[in-house]
Amino acid sequence: MLLFDVLARYEQRLSEVEGKDSLCNAHHLQELRYCEELTGHFWPVELRRILVEGKEAVAEARAAGQTAVEPARVNELLARYDQQVKNSLAACPVRPPDPGRKGRVKQQDATNLLLRLRDYKTQVWWFLTDWRVPFGNNLAERRVRPAKVKLKVTGGFRALGGSTAFCILRSVWEINKLNGINPFDTLRLVFEGR
Repeated sequence: MLLFDVLARYEQRLSEVEGKDSLCNAHHLQELRYCEELTGHFWPVELRRILVEGKEAVAEARAAGQTAVEPARVNELLARYDQQVKNSLAACPVRPPDPGRKGRVKQQDATNLLLRLRDYKTQVWWFLTDWRVPFGNNLAERRVRPAKVKLKVTGGFRALGGSTAFCILRSVWEINKLNGINPFDTLRLVFEGR
């Protein structure tokens, strides 16, 4: 099970393993905000609202000790989503191919997003039915970002020992933050030999 950003190179993977991978909805929310600014239409706001309602439905069901979101709620969210995507595609229609021209027709950004939301509906909404799938992959991106910034700023690690030490420190730091422990206290104890 993988959670993808939306890049062209991933779309081939998604079509190869239909139904086994998920798309990052945090990125969908960002793209919908961009489409709202780009088009001035209301449909991006409504699609964002529906996706966030799905996320909240999962959180509420978890907090109530349930093992799944009620099927009626799932069906209602998916029906609203389908209708909104259909209405949105009417506002941003697919451009037909020009007669006599070969190749794909360039579509508007908003149209491409809507086609993806329609064609990969299962991957978009997987978080609603399988709670092992997160809503977005921003947490994973935040975990990788410090190492990537370090590589960009310094040009890389000069030796294996330096990269190993960096990874150990980052690991201790993140684990402490997740557990509500001050990372500085832990590192101080390590350096004091306790």
